[in-house]
Order: sequence, then C-alpha cells, then structure tokens
Amino acid sequence: MFKVTSALFLSATLFTTAAHATIQEQQWGNWFGNTSGMEFGINADNDVGERITFTCLGGHLGITYSVPAKNYSISSGAY
Repeated sequence: MFKVTSALFLSATLFTTAAHATIQEQQWGNWFGNTSGMEFGINADNDVGERITFTCLGGHLGITYSVPAKNYSISSGAY
C-alpha cells in the first residue's frame, strides 16, 4: 500500500510541477511570454502602449497587434 501511495504522490507532484513550468512567464529583454515545447506566446510592448504578440499553437502561427488601453486588437495568422 505504501508503494502505491508513494507512486501516486510522486506522479501528482511531477504533473503539478510540469504544469506549473508551462505557464510560468519568462522575460527576454523587452520580450515576455510563455514557452512550452513547440508552442509559445511571446509579446513586446512599446512606449506608447501598443503590443505585438506572436503565438504558435497547434502548428499555427499567429500575430496580433493590440492596444490594451483602448481594447483594440487585430490578428492574422498562417492556418
């Protein structure tokens, strides 16, 4: 019974750690975002509050230009 309980606890701990690592935001100079294997979402903001976002999800590359303060965004992608 102890081996089964230990194995379940270890599996849950590893899953929780892996899931946490995939959503942790990182920063590279002016760029910030998340990376997880072949998927990513990276952003950069400029001095006037505009943001550019590059995402790759499910084999599709997307680019979004947005102005968060004005609730405006436009997206394009290769599908």
